Amino acid sequence: MSQLRVMKDFSECVPYDDDAVPFYIGIGRLSYYPSMKALGHWHDDIEIMKALHGHFSYKVNGRNFLVAEADGIVVNSRQMHYPYSADGSDCEYLCVLFRPNALTANKSIYHRYIEPIITHPLITEKYLHRCDKLHAALLKIIDHFREFQPIKEHELEFLGTACLFWAKWQETLRSELATHPLAQHQEVEVCRKMTAFVGQNYKTALSLADIAASGGVCRSKCCKIFKKYLGKSPIEYLNAYRLQTGMMLLLDDNISITEIAYACGFNSPSYFTEMFLRHKGCTPRNYRKEHKRNGL
Repeated sequence: MSQLRVMKDFSECVPYDDDAVPFYIGIGRLSYYPSMKALGHWHDDIEIMKALHGHFSYKVNGRNFLVAEADGIVVNSRQMHYPYSADGSDCEYLCVLFRPNALTANKSIYHRYIEPIITHPLITEKYLHRCDKLHAALLKIIDHFREFQPIKEHELEFLGTACLFWAKWQETLRSELATHPLAQHQEVEVCRKMTAFVGQNYKTALSLADIAASGGVCRSKCCKIFKKYLGKSPIEYLNAYRLQTGMMLLLDDNISITEIAYACGFNSPSYFTEMFLRHKGCTPRNYRKEHKRNGL
């Protein structure tokens, strides 16, 4: 999931094989991302990640988690999040996503068991420890998802396992569900607005003041929010977004590297190359050649 596609509200467009069946299973590596850090994003889908070989760090709404090998993390719907390497080491991980409303068409079941979780402001994520008995049961279910590839041949098995996962996950959330909800933190909504603005205007010259104004905050507050929730300054985030867009465009041989640089909002092809070298360790030309050689 190294190629980020976004909707109009800048939520991530998860690459499901069939949007009518919103289930995803994939094996990823942190090294797929520039500087081994994914771009901060959010989506309506539930995201489950388990460290298979190595460990990874994960930021959810400004909170950092170190996910040890064989442990996992579940991220609730509509939370700002991204995985990254804090120490430069790579990690292979299992990623499972599904849209909560795909679990049932029964309105009563949805309002009783699903809606209370995805709308609860205190339920943002759940770290799963392999040494915890209940968590271990969840991790075992997560491992079971790996048997359902390709998805198109195992949609019913995936659905049944996702429902089982949800029932077990709910058990781990008893204390949170029993707590009176607090008002949703306004900073998260401001962060969503500013990232949406970047996604809609990255091709043009943007300043810190422009990004801050899109969220209705001052430049200082803008920088604090970006650092807290996305781990980057606003301008670093803008450049990372441009770079990731460039990586996607480089897969099309019909577009020149110069055209890609300007299409992504870089003010020159040389700066595009400089950023690529800094974050990917190779030039855009070599990146294109390598992916063409591997048939990606």
